[in-house]
Amino acid sequence: MWYVGEELIGLSFFADDGDVSIATKRQLTAELLKPASTTTSTDVSLKRAQLLQKDIQSCQLTDLVTANTRNFFEYFEIPQDFLNNDPVKWNEDEDFIRSKNFLLNLTVVNDLAERGVALIEQYNSILTKDED
Repeated sequence: MWYVGEELIGLSFFADDGDVSIATKRQLTAELLKPASTTTSTDVSLKRAQLLQKDIQSCQLTDLVTANTRNFFEYFEIPQDFLNNDPVKWNEDEDFIRSKNFLLNLTVVNDLAERGVALIEQYNSILTKDED
């Protein structure tokens, strides 16, 4: 659950129908298009899902969609007009196709981990010249 969050769940809208069903996409869209609740503008987006161990088995994708999920579309400047159509027609929408192709070619990098490994390697090379 470390990598699943209310913003990254936006990737589910672009998943193939075999991975995320049309019915689930309809539910995701309904959750996303719900009127905003009475939260204040100072609410902070969670970077990852906060679930209890007992709730993981019953958790659905729709449970993770919040008003902050729209941030995903804004970060990548993805037009949201396709959400007004039925998911069956999304693959006919030019903006949806362009956005899906962009996301499929998106390179994901964990810079923090890579920097940490490079730092440790550099530190180790300072300590010793003999690998054994």
